[in-house]
Amino acid sequence: MCAAGPRDIAWLQIAAYGLSPREREVVEQVVRGASTRQIASTLFIAEDTVQDHLSHIFEKVGVRGRRALIKRLYFDRLDPVVSSGSEASYASRWPVIPASIGKADTGGGEGACQLL
Repeated sequence: MCAAGPRDIAWLQIAAYGLSPREREVVEQVVRGASTRQIASTLFIAEDTVQDHLSHIFEKVGVRGRRALIKRLYFDRLDPVVSSGSEASYASRWPVIPASIGKADTGGGEGACQLL
């Protein structure tokens, strides 16, 4: 097991919101800063379809716009840190993710982290 970073947490959060595969593709494009027109061109869909996907994504994630979506996925924590009067360390904010959750093996042997 290894400590998870922001990209790992974002992947987990995207999965937790139950986004469809196409909605996940749209989110990836939004994170890259693509405009509606660029997303439509990249995914070979109409701009209106992109807007429909974004509306569904925003509703599922509970946000109202692209900036709020990125903030929710990359900067809000999956599980809030509970501290008793003192601020928890930065490292403790990220959970440890088992290697079996990733997409590509890093080749580090048993227990090695996998890249997402």
